[in-house]
Amino acid sequence: MNKNLIYKLRTMHENDAYVFFCYKLSENKNNQMIIKTNLRHIYSNVHLGFNIWEKILDNNIYHIIIYYISEIMNKYIIENTTIQERDDTKLGEILFYIKMMYSKLSIAEKYPRKYEKYYKNNIESLKLQFSKFDD
Repeated sequence: MNKNLIYKLRTMHENDAYVFFCYKLSENKNNQMIIKTNLRHIYSNVHLGFNIWEKILDNNIYHIIIYYISEIMNKYIIENTTIQERDDTKLGEILFYIKMMYSKLSIAEKYPRKYEKYYKNNIESLKLQFSKFDD
């Protein structure tokens, strides 16, 4: 399974690989800790534990989710590939992309528009994805 997922990620554009990884994470019901009940609302329901949900403004949570998904994806790739595989151009591009997402563009000064657009699109993609979860 690990090598299959790594292979699949390698065949995609880095942004598509990121979105695909997000969907793979959310296949596990235990990872569905945010529910967006209405895409027009500026808040989402966040699971706090013990079946307690709280409405939190989207601006306060989605950048944190992007950060943690990026960290998890980075760790997953590193733990499931060799150094030689990570030297591969495609995996290198994906790892660079992940760093752009979890650094919130701070090291992307010469590519700000491209990665800023991806960052914003990933937030919208997560909102859409979280709107499909059941309460």
